[in-house]
Formats: sequence, structure tokens, C-alpha cells
Amino acid sequence: AWWDLAVKPRVDRALAAGFDGVYLDTPLAYEEIDLSLVPDETRDSLGRKMVDLIVKISRYAKRAEPGFWVLPQNSPELAEHGDYTKAIDGIGMEDLFFRSTLDDSDIPCVDDWCAENLEAARELRDAGKLVLAVDYASKSENIEHACRRYREERFVGYVTVRALDRIRPHCEGARR
Repeated sequence: AWWDLAVKPRVDRALAAGFDGVYLDTPLAYEEIDLSLVPDETRDSLGRKMVDLIVKISRYAKRAEPGFWVLPQNSPELAEHGDYTKAIDGIGMEDLFFRSTLDDSDIPCVDDWCAENLEAARELRDAGKLVLAVDYASKSENIEHACRRYREERFVGYVTVRALDRIRPHCEGARR
């Protein structure tokens, strides 16, 4: 039902429009569902269902257009489900080095989840996947720091503000 009503028609539109791929925003929704509303589910089973959906999108689109890219945003831990990594072409990652804040206060990402996400992004990179990184910083030294880290990590990165209302030069040399 969900596939036929919402997902497949959007993938069909992307294919018909000649897009090179799809960017899947918010696969992390599986982490935000109140488990009391789905009593027969666990966080792991919901993660598995998200992976199944992403794999289905990938297989469907690549049957129609073999070079079609599938790039989910965040949730690199989904790679723990074996078929996920094969289904995606890359991943968009936010907050690897500086966190998104309402006041653009340039807060370094030093929490445990930051390190976990960085390690998972590295694993995807090492598996041959493109890592597109976005960090949120305003101060020039923090922008330079994030860009340097992108180069070191071999990520393609961009530093901006949370509102995404400013165009900045891309990070030089931050390539795959």
C-alpha cells in the first residue's frame, strides 16, 4: 500500500524526469517512532524495515535505469543490515564535525553518536560508497577545520548554516 501510494510514484517521476538518482531524506524516521504505538516492533525490526524499503527503491530504480543513484541521508548504522550497503551508492551525512543548531553557534560534534556516525561513514567510504557531508558552522576557522577533515577523510563536503540560506564556496580538494 505505502509503496504503491507514495514511494513508487515518486521514484517513477524521478526516473521519467531523467534524474540521476534519488536523495532519501530522513531514513532515521525509524528511530523516532514511538515504540508504544507499534507494540510488535523493536528498534531493530523497524531499522530492518527501513533497509527493506531502501533496497526495494534501489532494485526498482536500477532495473529501469542501472546507473540510477540511491543516496540516503544519515543513519549510516543501517549498514549493519547486510544488503543495505549493496543497495546504496553513497550517503549524505550531517553533523560529522559541527552540529546543526538553531542559533548557528558552531558547536563541535563530540558526542558519542558523532564518533559512531563518523566511523560508520568511513566504513561506507571504504566499501566504495560516496560520502556527501554537510556541517553547520559560521566561523571561518571552523569552516576551514571541517573542510580539512573532509579532505583527510576523502568525503565530499560542504559547510553552511542550518537555514541553508547562504551560498558558500565548496571545500577545495574534498573529493572522493
